[in-house]
Amino acid sequence: MRLLLPTSVALLLLGTGSGLLALQQDDGFFGSSRTARTYSSQGENEKAEYYWSRLRYSSARGGFGGYGYYRGGNWSRDYPKADRQFLIALRRLTRIQTRSTEQVVDLESDEIYNYPWVYAVQVQTWTFNEDEAYRLRQYLLRGGFLMVDDFHGAADWEAFMRGMLMVFPDRPVEDLADRDEIFHVLYDLSERFQVPGEQYVYTGRTYEGTGYK
Repeated sequence: MRLLLPTSVALLLLGTGSGLLALQQDDGFFGSSRTARTYSSQGENEKAEYYWSRLRYSSARGGFGGYGYYRGGNWSRDYPKADRQFLIALRRLTRIQTRSTEQVVDLESDEIYNYPWVYAVQVQTWTFNEDEAYRLRQYLLRGGFLMVDDFHGAADWEAFMRGMLMVFPDRPVEDLADRDEIFHVLYDLSERFQVPGEQYVYTGRTYEGTGYK
């Protein structure tokens, strides 16, 4: 098992654009959660200093904790088109050497420890068993970086936090100030702002659900 390496925080800033690039639905041309493997056969032996890794997790059925969990497709939203478009942009905008294809990782395997940066989407539906929660906790404590995306409003946040409380039951969420170092590594982001989705054209709102701003 390889040790996790420190992760460039610049990837966090670039990662927020992946959702804007993604228009692919789950069962589209590039495949779906039913056909996804834990690696891409195209370029699987390609060596690089950065790998885009997506977390494959179990989803709650009938509400969080309602009827147990199943290996659904929520984890694969916009997969893998968004992943590959992110990698294209990363290569174009930085000098980071990336693998050209994505990597899917599971909490059922220690293979996740080989990938220091992991992306998870639609996390308002995720759930873990005890072993999976333990492995994600160990992953983060060893230096792994988890980015989550694409969930909206108070109800989604509460469902996401139920999952995180299985991972870290004794740690509160802390908001980072604009002056925090992570916002001043590659670019100086002195003020964060909301990037609106398509709904802004019709509603004038920059948020979805019961969000704000």
